[in-house]
Amino acid sequence: MKISARNLENTSKQKEIIIKYKDQEIAWDFSSAYKNLKNSEFDVFQHFNAYMESLPEEKVDAIFSLYTQIRLVFDEVFERNRLTQELYPLVSKLMDQFDLANVQYWIMNKSDILIPDRNLLEDTYIASPDRSGTRQQTYIREDYIKLISMCLVLRAALPVWGEYITKTHSETGTKFKEQDAFKLISSSHIMQSEAMKKLEVYVEYATLIGRTKPSSIIGGVSSEDFPDWILSLVVIKRLCVIDIRGLVTTTSIPSQIYGFIDQKIKALDASFNGTIGSIKNKPFDKESPKGDQNISRLEAYKAKQKIPPGDIVALEFAAHDAYDVANKIVPGINPDLVTSALKTAEILATHRIYDPQIVLMQWVTRLVIPARSVDYFSKQTVIRMMSVTQAVLWHHGHKDLAALSTAMVQQNKDEMQTSSVDSRGRIPKEMLDELNILFPFFKRPAGKQKAVKIVNRAVADIDYLAEAFSAHNWMLTIESKYLKEVPSSGGHRRFMIPHNIKVLLANLVLDLANRRI
Repeated sequence: MKISARNLENTSKQKEIIIKYKDQEIAWDFSSAYKNLKNSEFDVFQHFNAYMESLPEEKVDAIFSLYTQIRLVFDEVFERNRLTQELYPLVSKLMDQFDLANVQYWIMNKSDILIPDRNLLEDTYIASPDRSGTRQQTYIREDYIKLISMCLVLRAALPVWGEYITKTHSETGTKFKEQDAFKLISSSHIMQSEAMKKLEVYVEYATLIGRTKPSSIIGGVSSEDFPDWILSLVVIKRLCVIDIRGLVTTTSIPSQIYGFIDQKIKALDASFNGTIGSIKNKPFDKESPKGDQNISRLEAYKAKQKIPPGDIVALEFAAHDAYDVANKIVPGINPDLVTSALKTAEILATHRIYDPQIVLMQWVTRLVIPARSVDYFSKQTVIRMMSVTQAVLWHHGHKDLAALSTAMVQQNKDEMQTSSVDSRGRIPKEMLDELNILFPFFKRPAGKQKAVKIVNRAVADIDYLAEAFSAHNWMLTIESKYLKEVPSSGGHRRFMIPHNIKVLLANLVLDLANRRI
């Protein structure tokens, strides 16, 4: 089987990708997706075709059969939603035909692809205060090999993406056509591969908060979705067509990715200018009145319009099914854990819910329910999401925190919580080091002292939550059959915040950051 690109003779605009196998040929239109496949300085499909030649015939038969089925869907289905629905399983099966480990072995032992020397690529990452980047921002040799293996496999999706974008871009819009097409491989093993996970983190660090522009937000890309939007552009516009030969010794693929991201971010205003124009920061009049008529900087701005009622309904609907939310966070979670939490947490309907419980819930459900949407939830929905939090934390072994997530504050005026949060167990140095790597964000305390301690924001949040929980004595609502399994409860509902609360919270933060939850 061989893939190639060609321009049609009767027009300079329409371009095709051709897949030939034995006596059969399938054509794909990539006119609206890619510009220079045919005119590129190198053959995009050179190494993909060479790898296909190394596969057994039955494997190639299966791959070509899937291309045939996908082509048939394009020819017979014209409604976009149905087209997407029918393509999802077929494209996933197509991508799953390619074993990344096998591709990696072929690249290292049978191909002519060159790996950059140590001037551009380290064998191992050595942490140092003098380094400008973190481990998450650095590709070492092992990461690089996995990356180019994924680049080669992504060539397989290129004909499908080209045809899909060409057929649907008028409906999805120019700015979102890649993001929509990228979803076609969302359920394939490629998305769960080490190479893609590394790329996701790399892109996220390259699009840190502060780089998102108002034009993209108003144009439809929220700050939370911005890294995913950029990731789709990186994969479809760059990685599946990038030169993996390794002949250029002055740059590497990761540096090209970063340059591409930087260029895209700088061009955002122009990219979204067609519909919303350039967005500028609101000027502030420094010559505001003095004395009683003086207004603060905050008051100088108009109050933000409240979220539309329809959006609130949509947010509530996203959180209406506790079982669905829990299963999205932990696929295959035992539904009995959710049922039990929903049953026992009902008592919170007549009790106050405290801030640290809300924060804990936002941490755990963040990938399914936007954290800020909690401000617009009814109390019933909040309790439902707290129940999900209990079930998820219990499933992952964070049983003290699971019990706390749905606990009640013990209202006893004659008894006060006297334990200071400062007296509680400190976070071990090795955990602090990992937190500093995963969250390289620091804040300087207010004041003009010459010697001030720079605080890691993640550690500061852990300290805040530990202090907020430690300000009260708690009464657990968790079901009796689980109560004896709560490590710090001693089998009793009356719950004193454990000495190692900071360590428990730090363990949770590390699990969340490393996508273990």
